[in-house]
Amino acid sequence: MVLVLFISLLFLGCTQAERDNPEDPRAINYDPSFVKISSSSVEPPSSSSSYETLSSSSSDVSSSSSSSSVPSPSSSSSALLSSSSVVSSSSSVVLSSSSSVAGSSSSYEDWCTGLYVDGNAEAGMVPICLVTCAEVAGGDSKEECGSDIADRLEYYLQKRGSTEIIDLGPTANNCQSSGNVLTCYSGITIDLINGRVHVNTDGGIKKGGLRTGIYTVYVKTTDNATPPKRVASFSLVGSQTIHAVWGNLVNDETDASITNLSSIGIKETQTVVAGQLVPVAFAPGEWDGESRFLVNMEEVGASFRLNQAGMFPDEPQYAGLKVYKDAEGKEEVSPTESFKISESGYLILWVAGEDRAADDVTYDVNVSNPKSSGFNITVLQSKTKTGEKESK
Repeated sequence: MVLVLFISLLFLGCTQAERDNPEDPRAINYDPSFVKISSSSVEPPSSSSSYETLSSSSSDVSSSSSSSSVPSPSSSSSALLSSSSVVSSSSSVVLSSSSSVAGSSSSYEDWCTGLYVDGNAEAGMVPICLVTCAEVAGGDSKEECGSDIADRLEYYLQKRGSTEIIDLGPTANNCQSSGNVLTCYSGITIDLINGRVHVNTDGGIKKGGLRTGIYTVYVKTTDNATPPKRVASFSLVGSQTIHAVWGNLVNDETDASITNLSSIGIKETQTVVAGQLVPVAFAPGEWDGESRFLVNMEEVGASFRLNQAGMFPDEPQYAGLKVYKDAEGKEEVSPTESFKISESGYLILWVAGEDRAADDVTYDVNVSNPKSSGFNITVLQSKTKTGEKESK
């Protein structure tokens, strides 16, 4: 009887505890071994676990809690699993970050080892330096400059948009040595003993066979252990002057022949009769010898005018030239017109001497403000006029 009374009192105590405090361990059949097992036996989430999975677990816990004031053992397990998942995810993030650092260690050596130019090479002679990281040097990092590495340096030129390497060495074309100083293209100065360089970009560099464009001077090590380093860049602008041209026209960019004007009858000096059409040509660029002209194709579309004084001399009376766009003489144009270089890189016009001139005339056909000689075209008057002149 006493035993029955004791059991009844114990049951009433548990019921009262549930009403007074739903979180009391007795209200959820608290078992310490359950918590121990749950916290230690939960597997970390796989790499495919996502934030959505964690959110879902958390939602389940909230839902269970709201539906009943007394959490069930299963809902507690979900809450513990979610908590463990969060910790495991955090561990995964840390591990991922560590992997990223480890993966970048090889590129770190490339980043911290290399050449640099100690100063502005366009302003004057500056040394070239080489930094080697501790990881690569096998000890303390070190820095070498100028004469310390001069014998391990090489220089070269490269044009933008081109893969061609133009050597800047003692045996290179357009480079001349004077003691330990090497001068290339008149404006690139390299001290071969002291590892210093100067690039005179203020008009000091001569073309010397280089085509129009933008060039960069690079320095590199002879063993190619580090990437080349830019020293300075400069532009070579083609002549803005348009010339009277004949002979072989060559593309100054590719060195390819454009046309041979001699083959179509264009010559520097000609003698014709009055009224005969004579072809003359004009192009932008510069002469490379007496019969080879380098055409600057970047100046296609440039405009020019003809020198009026050479086409309409004061003497003899009525002297003058007519200008045509075609070889048949059907499209006459004004000699004072502005002409434009065609896409071919040059322009051909045709001229004819007036038949009414009082005497034979030698004309100078050229552009206005010429920088080179033009065409010398002698126009002979008809025999009738010459006879009339002699009879007088």
